[in-house]
Amino acid sequence: MLFRIAMAEDDNDEIQRMTQYWSTLESKCGDIYQISCFADGDLLLEDFYEGKYDIILLDIQMKRMDGMKTAKKIREQDKRVIIIFVTNLMTYALQGYSVKALDFIVKPITYNVFENKMRDVISLVEYRKRIYVSFKTVQGTIVNLDKEEILFVEIRARKLFIHTKEQVYQCNMSLEEVEKKLNDKCFFKCHASVLVNLKNIKEIGKEDVIVGNKSAPVSRHRKKDLIDALTVYISEEA
Repeated sequence: MLFRIAMAEDDNDEIQRMTQYWSTLESKCGDIYQISCFADGDLLLEDFYEGKYDIILLDIQMKRMDGMKTAKKIREQDKRVIIIFVTNLMTYALQGYSVKALDFIVKPITYNVFENKMRDVISLVEYRKRIYVSFKTVQGTIVNLDKEEILFVEIRARKLFIHTKEQVYQCNMSLEEVEKKLNDKCFFKCHASVLVNLKNIKEIGKEDVIVGNKSAPVSRHRKKDLIDALTVYISEEA
């Protein structure tokens, strides 16, 4: 599995050490760690957007923008990315809660400490990757959606829309591409242009299905299959 990792650290020796640690862990786990290194917090933020990284390691003390200020800026754009502070100043630990930092690693860092902590973090990211999926909207932004939040996906006027409980997102994808990306038994194609989330179905009508607080069309020749799929899903979840 691919993991995208950013490290902001103004000590080049520390960057090299941490990069080597990631390389060693990669060889042990068989995963791929795509590492991006930055010499200061402001450099990390220059091209930052929601969903760009899975894990961000931040040094607390940096020359232009310290780790805490950087984390606050990150949280303005991305609420879910995992932030870990790397520091020898544990007095900042309480401040870390304000930016929802997952953990702290105290310098000097040994490989054993690094591996133990990162294995737990990687397991968390793997779990998130199973329940969250990222989409690029037509506006160019990245949205990370919990699969359970998705009500249905539809093609309308040759445009694709993802309906959630709160919003509708337009993406430049085909319905088949979305179905493959979701890769989940909860989603059923109830119409040539509609992929519905079985988990959120409230009622199946004559020509439509009520999903959450919205309605989506159901084709007549797929209605029985939809009922059968929903029955199987409910029985498995019971």
